[in-house]
Amino acid sequence: MIRLELTDPVITARMSHYRAVIGLRNRLVHEYDRIDNAQVWEIITHFLPILHVEATALLEEAEREISEPDDQQHGQH
Repeated sequence: MIRLELTDPVITARMSHYRAVIGLRNRLVHEYDRIDNAQVWEIITHFLPILHVEATALLEEAEREISEPDDQQHGQH
């Protein structure tokens, strides 16, 4: 997501807790021996549903933009 933040800060601004997502990923990959299962479960139950809703909305927007060409780009008929 750091790359996404650099290439499209508008999208990352619409994702709550995106830095926490990056942090969790880094801990799971690099500090897996110090993971607190209760904390991971709390994240899954409280923050994952929010991330899912936000990511779904962004994907739906992207699909609409792809399927509905911009009239200015393609000329109005």
